[in-house]
Amino acid sequence: MNDILRDEHLFRTRYGGGCEMRSMVKVRLAEGRITAREVARRLGVEASTVSRWSSDRGIGSLTLARAERLARVIGCRVADLFEDEGADG
Repeated sequence: MNDILRDEHLFRTRYGGGCEMRSMVKVRLAEGRITAREVARRLGVEASTVSRWSSDRGIGSLTLARAERLARVIGCRVADLFEDEGADG
C-alpha cells in the first residue's frame, strides 16, 4: 500500500494541482482516433469527465490510477497526457 501512496504522491507532485500543466488529452484522442465518448464508455465514466480531463483546468483532477487507465485506453504513456506550460513545442 505504501508504494501506491508514494506513486500517487509523486504523480500529484508532477502533474497535480498548482502545476502549470497543459492537457494533451484531446491531441492524444485525435492521434488514437478514439472519441471521448468511447473512452468514457471504456473507463465507466461520464463523457463530461473525459471532457474535463481534456481541459487545462480539469487535467489536475486525474488520479494516477485513472491516468494510467486513460493512457492505456488511448494507447499512450501517462506522461503523454500532459505538457509542461513552459516547454517549447
